[in-house]
Amino acid sequence: MADFSPAFLLCLKDKHHLAADPVRLAAAIRQKTAALPGQSILWEWEHIVHNAATRTTDLILQQSHTGGTDVLSLLCALIKASAGKAAIEDNSRLSHLYEALNPLHYDQLEQASRLTRCSHEVAQALRDAMDRKAALKAEHKASLNRALLVADIPPGKACPVPGSVYIGTPAKKCQCPVTRCRLTSAIVDEWTPQGSSWPNWVTDANYKALNKASDGDPDMTTARDSRKAAILAECHAALVEVTPSCDYAQAKTGTARFLAGILVPEQHVPIFRVQPHDRLYLKELPGIEVGTLKGPWHLILNARFLYSIPNPVRRVSSRPLLRLRNHVLVDIQAWFAAHAARPGYLSV
Repeated sequence: MADFSPAFLLCLKDKHHLAADPVRLAAAIRQKTAALPGQSILWEWEHIVHNAATRTTDLILQQSHTGGTDVLSLLCALIKASAGKAAIEDNSRLSHLYEALNPLHYDQLEQASRLTRCSHEVAQALRDAMDRKAALKAEHKASLNRALLVADIPPGKACPVPGSVYIGTPAKKCQCPVTRCRLTSAIVDEWTPQGSSWPNWVTDANYKALNKASDGDPDMTTARDSRKAAILAECHAALVEVTPSCDYAQAKTGTARFLAGILVPEQHVPIFRVQPHDRLYLKELPGIEVGTLKGPWHLILNARFLYSIPNPVRRVSSRPLLRLRNHVLVDIQAWFAAHAARPGYLSV
């Protein structure tokens, strides 16, 4: 069912007369939103999206009229084209149909965006806002990145899907191999600078103070090492499913592949970001909101750690913490493939 909840509210005069004249109503809305350039841009964009969807619908109806075929038969043909040779289940027919319609809709939207010209007021507001260069706070960036990079997890029974991110919890009594894998937070220490180089990258003030006081003092050295362990314990070992989507499309997912990563609080990211010998094998995603965990978190992946789980449809029962959007997943798969295709790098 469509969501008719308003994005924002406007108070208009002569609403009874405006309701009978769509042209006057649109003009009144534009006049009212002129003082709200952000809302005005979104309102115009929403109209472009709706118009593109209407033109896509017209295109399907024209094909039906030209070919003398009913609309339902055309839609069934699109479903079969999208699903390929895969067995089409009842609950996946609509998803395959929408997957086929999306490129048509996007093409119409792209054509409309080339022809769209913003008003002088909106253009000036955008220019002024960009000149201010007001940076978003870390929390706002994390919230926006989550909307851009993370997709909603559908309700119901958990099932393995490429792009799903899991946190390993080996201490819990769970038969799922994803959460029972040997990937624990102890592995985090292998990805960090060792010995004297650690203080150069850690941003924790308590650790820096303990490290400075530990010179020649065994007790302070122990306290420093305990603080280091506490910092690493704040990170969460994670697994990201990178199984090629074509395996699922062909119903041949005999083995699921999971790439190891670490969820790191933003304040500790420099510890993992600056290892010269591992930098080429690490990939960092921008800070995002992660479920109930507080603050921005960065997902850092390591191309050297890959796990495989056979028969994942039956064995993987854990619900993922989050699921990365398809364009993010494709980027990760391409990055990992570049590393998997060669043994390493030579540098001087």
